[in-house]
Amino acid sequence: MKSCLVVIQTSKDSWYQEAIEVYGEKVNRLVPFEFVSLKSDDSSRKDQVTKVAAEEAKILKFLKPDDVLIAFDEKGRAIPGSREFSKFVIKKLEQTRGRLVFLIGGAFGLGPQVKARAAELVTLGPLTLNHQVAAVVATEQIYRALSIWKGLPYHND
Repeated sequence: MKSCLVVIQTSKDSWYQEAIEVYGEKVNRLVPFEFVSLKSDDSSRKDQVTKVAAEEAKILKFLKPDDVLIAFDEKGRAIPGSREFSKFVIKKLEQTRGRLVFLIGGAFGLGPQVKARAAELVTLGPLTLNHQVAAVVATEQIYRALSIWKGLPYHND
């Protein structure tokens, strides 16, 4: 049961690096986990179509045939709580022969081929989050889901 979080990255602030390392290490104690940054395309923000297409190509190149992709997307399915998210993550982990890959796309979202490749599109919530905050929230929620599964005292009802 391997998992990873892939993020299209534009910058790496120190607080972000620290938070990702802390939660990445916690997740890695429960299942093999890797954090992967794919550099955002250098195209101008004005050329959104080119930017999304270039980022989509990087994502598709990274994915392996056996990977199960869970893409965080603002229009994705809302999972109503941490316990439900835990059941969702564990079910996906148990179903895959490859890696369970979580993805946070670039500033202009995910390309159509990545959305089609995803087993699920899931939202982190109705608020817009920058990519660094979204990555920290996603990593913390993955850790929370696994800690619920393992019966650790991290999650309080």
